[in-house]
Amino acid sequence: MMERVGLDHAGRPRASTCRRRGLTLAVTMLALMLVACLLGAAATAGAAAAAKPGKPIAKAPKGSITVATPTFSWGKVKTATKYEVRIYQGSKQLIKKTGVTKTSWKTTKALPKGVNLTWKVRASNASGAGAWSASLAFKVALSSAKAITAFSFQGLAPPVVGAVDEGAHTIALYVPLGTDVTQLVATYTTTGASVAVGATPQVSGATANDFTSPVTYTVTAADATTQTYVVTVIVGASPAKAITAFSFQGLAPPVIGAVTEGTHTVALTVPFGTDVTHLVATFTTTGASVRVGSTVQVSGTTANDFTNPVTYTVTAADTSTQAYVVTVTVAANPAKAITAFSFQGLDPAVIGAVDQDAHTIALVVPFETNVTHLVATFTTTGASVKVGSTVQVSGTTANDFTNPVTYTVTAADATTQTYVVTVTSTLQIGDAYGGGIVAYIYQSGDPGYVAGETHGLIVATGDSSTLGIQWYNGSNISTGATGMVLGTGAANTDAIITAQGAVATSYAAGLARAYNGGGHSDWYLPSKAELHQAYLNKTAIGGSWDARYYWTSSELSPVSAYLEDFTNGHQSTDVKSDQQGVRAFRSF
Repeated sequence: MMERVGLDHAGRPRASTCRRRGLTLAVTMLALMLVACLLGAAATAGAAAAAKPGKPIAKAPKGSITVATPTFSWGKVKTATKYEVRIYQGSKQLIKKTGVTKTSWKTTKALPKGVNLTWKVRASNASGAGAWSASLAFKVALSSAKAITAFSFQGLAPPVVGAVDEGAHTIALYVPLGTDVTQLVATYTTTGASVAVGATPQVSGATANDFTSPVTYTVTAADATTQTYVVTVIVGASPAKAITAFSFQGLAPPVIGAVTEGTHTVALTVPFGTDVTHLVATFTTTGASVRVGSTVQVSGTTANDFTNPVTYTVTAADTSTQAYVVTVTVAANPAKAITAFSFQGLDPAVIGAVDQDAHTIALVVPFETNVTHLVATFTTTGASVKVGSTVQVSGTTANDFTNPVTYTVTAADATTQTYVVTVTSTLQIGDAYGGGIVAYIYQSGDPGYVAGETHGLIVATGDSSTLGIQWYNGSNISTGATGMVLGTGAANTDAIITAQGAVATSYAAGLARAYNGGGHSDWYLPSKAELHQAYLNKTAIGGSWDARYYWTSSELSPVSAYLEDFTNGHQSTDVKSDQQGVRAFRSF
C-alpha cells in the first residue's frame, strides 16, 4: 500500500509530512551505526582473546642483595598462563627457567657474588610468548663476615685455649712459665676470607709469630672490609679454674650434668637403682688440678661416693681455687606392674592369669559366684593402686566385677599403668555342683540348650549299688521308657516307676530316684545318650566307676533294656533281670 502524502492548497507536500520523513531516516542511520560499533567491538574482543600476552613488569631483585638464591617476582599479565625467567652475567646466560605458573620463582642454584647480574621475564599462552620485560640489574653482595671465633696454641702440652672477647676484639692466652713465645703457631677459625699479621698471610696451624708483645691479626672479609684482633699472650700462671663439663660416662646411657657457673654447682639425675657409692666422673676444667678433699681427681678414672653432695675443688695455675658442689639425685622407681592377682577369699582360691604384654588379668570363678563384692589380693611393684579414685588395699578392698574393672598402678616416679581385670563365672565339666559332679554341658543343637544360659547333666559322686541291681521289679512288662536322647532320662524314670510301682530300691530306676545327694529328690536313671556323655567325660568327672556295666533308663522291649560298658563305651542290651551298676543323674 502506498503512503498517502498530504498536500497544501498549492498542491505541495505539507511541512509536517516532510518532518516525519526526515526523523525516520535519522533513526535508521543511528541504528546502522550502533550495529557497526557492536560488530567492531566483538571483532576486537575476538582478536584480543587470540593475541599473545603483554609484557610483564619485573619487580625484584634489583640493586644490591645479600642472598645468593633470591626469589624473582613480577607483575601479573592478563591472559598469561606461564612465564619464563632468564638470568645473565653480562651476555652470558646463567639460568633459564620455563613453565613458571605463578608470578614469582626462587632459584635453587646459588648465583655468583660480587658481579653485575641482570634478569628479565616474559609471559606466554596458547598463542605464543609475549615481549620480554625490561631487564633489572642486581648484584649479590660479598660476605662481610670477619670474626675470629677460636684461637689456641695446639702445639703446647697441654694445648692453651684463648679467650676471645668479640666485643673488644681481643684474645688472651695464658701459657706456662718457661714457654718460648717468640715462635708460637696459632690454630684458629675465622668467618673471614683471609687473615694477616702485618703483610704476612696467616695459615691456621702453620704460621708462627713472636708473641713477646701483643700481635694484631687483621681479618679481611669477602667484601674487602677488615677487622683487627689484638692477641695478648701472658706468660705465667692462669687464674682459670672452672669445671666446664661433668658427666658419668660409665652409665648406660651416660648421664650429663648441668653445670651452673653462677652458683658453682653441678646437678645430675641417675636412673633408679644406680649404685651411687662408686661413680666415676668424666669432667673438663680450665684449672690446673682438681681435688675432692685431699684426693687428686683424674677425669674418667677416680671414683667417689655420691650418696651425699660432693665438693670438687679446682685449683688454677695461679694457685687460686674454686669449689663446685656436685649433687646426684637417684630417679624415682618407674616400676608399675601388677605381678600377682587372686581371690583368696574363695574356696578354693582363684588365681588370676596376668598378661604383662596386654596388661590384662583374667580369672575364672566357680559357677554362680557372687562377683559384685569380691576382694582381690595382689602384689605390685608400684607405689599405689587405684580403681577410679578409690585406693586399693590388697586383701581388703572389694569391687564389683560384673564388668571388667580397670586397676591403675602409679609408680614412685608418678608414671602410671592400667590393668583390665576380667572375671568370668563358668561352669565346667568336673566341677562339684548341684549335689554331684558336672558330667556334661548342653551345646547348641542339644535338647535343653538355651542360648546365653548354662544347662547340662550332673552325676552322683558314686555308684548307687555296689554289687549291681536288676532293671525290673520282678515282672517283664513294657514301661514306656523309650527315650534315648539327652533330656529324656527323668521322663523315662517317671514312666518306669509308674509302671513298676512306688519308688523302691529293689530295681534300678527306683534306686536312682531314691538317691538324695545335695538334698535333691529329682535324681533319675540316665537315658542311653545321657549315660554315654558320662562315659566320654569320666576322666574329667573323676572319682571311681566301680561297675563295668551300667543300666540306662532306655527300654528296648518288655524283657530287655540298654546298658553301657564303661571300659570301652560300647552300648548294648541286656535282660532286665540281670544285675548291673547304677549311677544316678540329675539335670540343671
